[in-house]
Amino acid sequence: RYSRTWRTYALSLDAFRTALELDPGSAGLRYQLALLYGRGEFYEAAISELDVLRKANNRYVGIEHSLANMHAARGEFEEGQQVLQTLLQKEPQNWMSHTVMGWHLTSWGKSEDALAAYDRASALRPGGSLFLQSGRWRARMLAHDWQAADAIAREQTVSNVPYAQWLGFKHLATTTMLRGNISEARALFEQAAATYSEPNAFTAMARQRSAWLSLEQNNYAQAIEESERAESEAPDSWPAWEAMFVRALAEQGRGHADVADDIAASLGDLASKQPGAVGSRLHTHLLGALALARGDTATAIEQMATAAGLLSEIGVVWDFQREPDHAPVWFDLGRAYLAGGQLELARDMFTRVVERRLEHIYFPVQFVRSHHYLAQIAQQTGDDAGARRLRSQYADFWPDSGAAR
Repeated sequence: RYSRTWRTYALSLDAFRTALELDPGSAGLRYQLALLYGRGEFYEAAISELDVLRKANNRYVGIEHSLANMHAARGEFEEGQQVLQTLLQKEPQNWMSHTVMGWHLTSWGKSEDALAAYDRASALRPGGSLFLQSGRWRARMLAHDWQAADAIAREQTVSNVPYAQWLGFKHLATTTMLRGNISEARALFEQAAATYSEPNAFTAMARQRSAWLSLEQNNYAQAIEESERAESEAPDSWPAWEAMFVRALAEQGRGHADVADDIAASLGDLASKQPGAVGSRLHTHLLGALALARGDTATAIEQMATAAGLLSEIGVVWDFQREPDHAPVWFDLGRAYLAGGQLELARDMFTRVVERRLEHIYFPVQFVRSHHYLAQIAQQTGDDAGARRLRSQYADFWPDSGAAR
């Protein structure tokens, strides 16, 4: 029960540890504890528990798959690949293992190899699966094949499974943001939220993303309304915490600094009760973003550099409700460095957003705008050719003078 919300994450860890002490032979308890460790970014602990199961030749479903994912989060791609290759040598006809290999290769930045793995999985499971379909979408996005990614997403939207529909609309919103149509992307997130008959963490996530886009358009009242709705639909979920982040910045945008500080304090209180870096990173990032909005560049850099230092090596998705926050942290830190005149440090942050594997897939606005800031920096440092190239790339995404609609 404790593992269902972020507020009680620490209690869930304690409960599973205690249960495993009482029944150390339980593969199910050990596996669930490993997943909980991963959720809190305790990857070394997760790998340790999964290795115990693997070395015991336990056939509990998902051990190798999860182990590869934990290694990927630490940037240990060769180790993760070896885990999956060993499994595939034993079970070459296991379509799910081929699918997980594709997922792993995508995280590694190898989109072509990933698509080949998905082809092998499809041959073994002609009817496909939602996980396989979503894996292909990620690989197509990594390869910047937006058309193919959209085709996959549209197929998901006509499914009779609410989660598949939700995912399809969310995926379409991603490519729509890449094309600069923020208003249409907001409408797609609304459609995503409407796929469920009852509110839950997925509807809250869609509303939080819509709120963030309203914030991007300086529509502060709308951002606050959507954030509050997200918080009410799934209290104590990760999307609700992210909605608090958006709501604080929207209040700051409206000139209500005291309200923004109160929200930040509430988020800080929640984060302080959680083990690990996940909650504290979100809170520290918010403090930096608020400082930047107030023109306090030194504090913004200090807080957001701290947040960046708390990032895992590689961004991974958890529960399909918490997505890697590397891109927004790097992007905002880059803006802070730029405001402080530290051009090379700013360039490094924006370059990370543009070039780092798949983290930017989940935050396309930061990805596109990073090209704009890199062009500015190139111009200021005398690299006219680089500035022209980057402006051209920027215009390819957002041709309307780079202004998202």
